[in-house]
Amino acid sequence: MSLFLLPFVPNVQATDYYVRADGGSDAQTGLDWDHAKASIGAAMALADGGDNIHVAKGVYSEKITFPGADDMRLLGGYSGRTGSAP
Repeated sequence: MSLFLLPFVPNVQATDYYVRADGGSDAQTGLDWDHAKASIGAAMALADGGDNIHVAKGVYSEKITFPGADDMRLLGGYSGRTGSAP
C-alpha cells in the first residue's frame, strides 16, 4: 500500500485596493477606482501581505505607518480612472 502526501498550498490571491484624493470615500470598498478609498491609511488597514494599493495622483495629508504585512505594495502615479496605469 502506498501513501502519497501532497503539501497543502492555500489558494492565496492578492487583492488590489484603490485610493483617490478627489472623489474617493473611506466608506467605499476600495476595490476599484469607482469605489476608491479617500485615504491611503484606510486602504492599508484592509490590506494583507501580497496585496496592492494603487494611489491616484493627488495630495494626501496623512501620516501613514507600514504594518508588518509581507509584500504589501504601495503603487502611485495613477490618474484615478478605470483602466488607468501610471
